[in-house]
Amino acid sequence: MSANSSRCIFHISRAITSGCPLTTLNIGGNVAGAEGISALMEAIVSPASRITSLALCATAKTFASAQIVATALADPNCRLTALDLECNLIFDTGGALIASQLLLPHCRITELNFRETNIGELSCQKLATILREKSNSLKKLLLGNTTITDDHVVPLVDALASPECQLTQLDLSQTSIAHSAIVQIATLLSTPTCKLKILDLSATKPTVSSINSLVAALPQNNGLLETLNVSEVNVLASVATIIATLTTNFRSPMVTNEQLTQIISNFVSQKHLETLWYTFLLSFHRRAGATSPVRVLNADVLELIHKFFLDGSSH
Repeated sequence: MSANSSRCIFHISRAITSGCPLTTLNIGGNVAGAEGISALMEAIVSPASRITSLALCATAKTFASAQIVATALADPNCRLTALDLECNLIFDTGGALIASQLLLPHCRITELNFRETNIGELSCQKLATILREKSNSLKKLLLGNTTITDDHVVPLVDALASPECQLTQLDLSQTSIAHSAIVQIATLLSTPTCKLKILDLSATKPTVSSINSLVAALPQNNGLLETLNVSEVNVLASVATIIATLTTNFRSPMVTNEQLTQIISNFVSQKHLETLWYTFLLSFHRRAGATSPVRVLNADVLELIHKFFLDGSSH
């Protein structure tokens, strides 16, 4: 820990215990080490602390730091509702240990960020257990850019179908999930107990059949899902199947070739791709009778629609 980082963290810790009115604290980028993390977490669980949101991005490099954070979460005085541990070496055992504290009746965590950490199977198993518990209040879970796999994620997705699960946002971006996890997500979206509103699958490696399953599940979701991020995935290989899946749900096409031609001519720049795809799915969801459209971010959309609708393909 650098001298400057050390002094900064210890001064902040002292201020917190002195009744400082801070409720949100971000010390990201200050490599605190176990000693600095310990001082900070002791301050956060002090009776004078008002901190409810804590970001420790790129501050912890040892399992000891994960243990310290977990101990603080177990303290009845801890008021934290949001914990950001992005880009830390907490290890799989550390992630599981931190996650296990969410089962405690006094734990208030609703937002947990494990992005760019070295968590794995143990952490996913523990999170899956937590999401099934009535006492759990977790609503936002970020697991992007980790080494988790299909096998790790499937039990977690299964847990999202539990009536006790409160999760509304899940980030699995930049992971190696490819088939079984995405197929399971498709099944989840048609489950009445699913509460997901935001799903990030960007930069994953889905198979053609898993993407088709996901698209086919959208009409069954009753418009609950508001944001689906599938940017930087290779969906062009399954264009025809995807469009066919969408259009066969209705007696008439969701949009005509002429309408799409007009849309494309109006939104040809990169910055308008989101609007283009949003318009496309808005029409689709209106046909499905959904109360709200899905918002999809996909950088491949312009090429996709050109390829299928403007190059002589039929639907």
